[in-house]
Amino acid sequence: MKKLLLIISICSLLIPSCGVYSDIVLPENAHIRIREFDSSSFLGRGSVRVTVFWENISYKDIKYVDFSFKAKNRNGDYVGCTKRKNRKTFVGRDEGPHYSGKASNNIWNDVWYNNSIRDVVIAKIEITFEDGSKVEIEKHEIIFS
Repeated sequence: MKKLLLIISICSLLIPSCGVYSDIVLPENAHIRIREFDSSSFLGRGSVRVTVFWENISYKDIKYVDFSFKAKNRNGDYVGCTKRKNRKTFVGRDEGPHYSGKASNNIWNDVWYNNSIRDVVIAKIEITFEDGSKVEIEKHEIIFS
């Protein structure tokens, strides 16, 4: 029994994901963590793909996650879609349930058509939990890892 406790203690020191998170201080709105975020253009068509890989780090189960994306040109100005009434914001929904501690991966194709797009940013994230409560996370509050 003492050997087992020693192994668990060493494991929690060497491998943070194996131990308790009590020493990690996260902001109050730390409900999800973005593991990977990428955008890419399709070979001159002007079509943009957005990919988000995220993890539920809250203690609640999530029903919906709505990601609001905006596109920028090389000068840093927000630009719209040339085919969809100049739409400047795209909202991609990830439908749950997403259980606490679990990850999800989403790919949205043909989000915008515009050859001048050079960057895509997450403008905000809206989370709806299974219990009906909602949280909105602004751009500067998003946790990337």
